[in-house]
Amino acid sequence: MIQKISQKKNFFVFLSLIIISILIFALDQSAFLNSFKSFLFSGAKPILSLSDKNLYILTKPFEILINYQKNKDELTSLMQKKLDLTSIQVEIDEIRRENDFLRKALGLKEQKKQDFFIAKVIGRSSEANQSVIVNVGKGDGLTGSETMILPDKFLIGKVTDTYESISQAKLLNSSDFSVSVMGEKTRTDALCTGAGDSLEIEIINYQDQPEIGEIFITSGIDGYSPGLIVGQLEKIIVKPSAVSRIGVLKPLVNLNQFEQVLLLKND
Repeated sequence: MIQKISQKKNFFVFLSLIIISILIFALDQSAFLNSFKSFLFSGAKPILSLSDKNLYILTKPFEILINYQKNKDELTSLMQKKLDLTSIQVEIDEIRRENDFLRKALGLKEQKKQDFFIAKVIGRSSEANQSVIVNVGKGDGLTGSETMILPDKFLIGKVTDTYESISQAKLLNSSDFSVSVMGEKTRTDALCTGAGDSLEIEIINYQDQPEIGEIFITSGIDGYSPGLIVGQLEKIIVKPSAVSRIGVLKPLVNLNQFEQVLLLKND
């Protein structure tokens, strides 16, 4: 209630100020009624003294609106800067990811002076995901016999066909893929072949006693780099009529999910 009375009072003060200003302007155009003009000027002083406060109240909403627009513009500018920084951060993360990949690759190169290529997977076969297409080929120096690995020395396949700018590689689980392996602990010799979702090893020597859970690595006797991780032994199948035993290996990397690979030149 008090606020409404105050607002009404401010309105009448503002209206009175306008009326007095119009009268003063009209009377000031003539030379007569000087005494009346002096009376109006003296009477307007109290109203003019109150006008500063009242005008501040009346113009306050406009000041708030101006400040709001100013703050809105500043907020829009800050949001744009945030988007720019986010874009830069994404690029930095991608560069860091590639640097980590190369750092691990160079760690392998320090152990053995080998040439290698960094490649990206650009296609996968529909046949149980047993082959991939990479974005390097003959024009980049590939010969068609490179070993395909992931960082930390995980063997995942081998290049089989090369073209000018792309190549095809068979994955470890392909039935066309084979590699000589041995147990990391027991040094059991075996031949590993792809079997779809898993890997199989043929253990010829009955004196070898591989352990369940043992890691099998490349032996290096067939041209592959020695010490590459192939898989982990899950079980051994013994058939009475068979000459050799069959072991089942589980790949330690997901052959369905990788974007970058390292291609090594074989000896």
